[in-house]
Amino acid sequence: MDKKRPATFRIEPETAEKIRVLSKDFSNQDAALNAIMAAYERENLMMAQPQFSEDIRQFEEYQRFLSAKYTDMLNALATADERARVEVRELLASKDATIQDLQSQLVKAKTAGRRMKSFTMTA
Repeated sequence: MDKKRPATFRIEPETAEKIRVLSKDFSNQDAALNAIMAAYERENLMMAQPQFSEDIRQFEEYQRFLSAKYTDMLNALATADERARVEVRELLASKDATIQDLQSQLVKAKTAGRRMKSFTMTA
């Protein structure tokens, strides 16, 4: 059951517009605001516990790297079917060209064989 419901905040119109624009990069406004709050909480933790700042930064770097690799993998999977289709089409076109060339060579060889046979019979 979805318990999300509209909530009103007393904010400037410019701030509301910035939140709308920012939210377009997220699945919804709730996800955008949760990301902002998580960043705020991390910054507060780093200021309150400076001995963990470098660990947090390193963790975030790993997290960004893993997220980028995961996104790359999803993009590769999303396009894999089309790439396979294109590759198969190209291979089939190449095979068709080879078959047509071989058939043409066969016709020429048969024609040359008939000529040779008729030439040897008349000679």
